[in-house]
Amino acid sequence: MDRKLLSSLYSNYRKSTSFLRPLPDFIIVGAQKAGTTSLYDYLDQHANIRMSKPLKEVQYFSYDYHKGINWYRSNFPIKPLLRPEKTLIGEASPYYLFHPHSAKRIHESLPNAKIIAVLRDPTERAISHYFHELRHNTETKEIFEALKLEESRIAPELKRMINDENYESKIHQNLSYKSRGLYLTQLKKYFDLFDSKNILVINSNDLFSDPISTVRRVCQFLEVDDMVRNIDVSPKNVGSNKSKVSEDVYSYLNSFFRDENKKLFDFLGEDFGW
Repeated sequence: MDRKLLSSLYSNYRKSTSFLRPLPDFIIVGAQKAGTTSLYDYLDQHANIRMSKPLKEVQYFSYDYHKGINWYRSNFPIKPLLRPEKTLIGEASPYYLFHPHSAKRIHESLPNAKIIAVLRDPTERAISHYFHELRHNTETKEIFEALKLEESRIAPELKRMINDENYESKIHQNLSYKSRGLYLTQLKKYFDLFDSKNILVINSNDLFSDPISTVRRVCQFLEVDDMVRNIDVSPKNVGSNKSKVSEDVYSYLNSFFRDENKKLFDFLGEDFGW
């Protein structure tokens, strides 16, 4: 049978059974290039957790909001088929942390959801993000030029997004190297809406260096059994571009983020060592 036809039939089946599919109990909201794919994969191996399928990044509360809640439900498993019965449902869409409307939308649909944010050193995150866009031909500028152009590229797009909730910007999504690393402003939207006990902020250094302990911490937060001894914790989507980046770029980014990082650590009551 034709692959496109099979895909269409499968999609229609999931949509037609959406009323049987529960909404998620928790969401990994970001950050992009911070280990969300790895955390998604680790949690998906847990006997009491089911992550979104077939999409890892559902992105409903960002650029697919117009598709409606039944489409969103179609990305999750059918409740009567869940074994064991006490199974948590989750998804991971890293644009949710940065998108101007996602926090509000999530709270409106899932006011009791647990929120997980994985934060990476914003200098390293920005560099990784730049090379990701370069590989996908969405960026054509040299790294220093792209970083310095960011404000003029992003500002008008963000203004339009704020004024028109239906407007979605690829520029805002793809070329936001520095802006995505201003974590405190983004996190505060979630802390303003959700109970702080339902928000977990993780240092990606911990996830990368000691994934087992970090997943145990997540399991405690989600109130599921610690069953992580046998999971495959090999990292996902790993790349290194350090050899391609000058010290001037690192110096520029470290200076840009220094004060913002300190404000973040003061807010969280924890120094992440960036």
